[in-house]
Amino acid sequence: MKMATKETIDYAKQNYLTTNIKFEVMDATKLLFPEKFFDCIICFETIEHLENHEKSIMEFVKVLKDNGILIISTPNKNLSLKNKSENEFHEHEFTRDEFLKLLSKYFASTKLYSQKLIIKPTLKEKILKFILSSTFKVTRYDKINLRHKL
Repeated sequence: MKMATKETIDYAKQNYLTTNIKFEVMDATKLLFPEKFFDCIICFETIEHLENHEKSIMEFVKVLKDNGILIISTPNKNLSLKNKSENEFHEHEFTRDEFLKLLSKYFASTKLYSQKLIIKPTLKEKILKFILSSTFKVTRYDKINLRHKL
């Protein structure tokens, strides 16, 4: 697994730093925060890159307050297989059921949402996009200015 680099952290500090934000590189299976520290943890498109994804979920639970919320996303393995889009950097991809089973072990309440994945637009979608684009303009010709005379 490739860790965030010093350059990534330096860039984040230069572009996004405020008084209430801190950027650090940390092992997701050994978080250095006190127990029950966070109201909310947001983890987008990360867990599939971890060798020990279950340990990272346990760490999230440890540092979340009792009524804390984990907002987490991961690619759907079934869609990756269907679209033949394998990612060499993923340690483990989850099906919807696998992900729900993992989260349900540690959280009493879970809600799953998904994104609509569009790999290849249909001809209808391409035509609609073309019509709505700024490059396609319909021009009216009213050479004798009838619309103002009627």
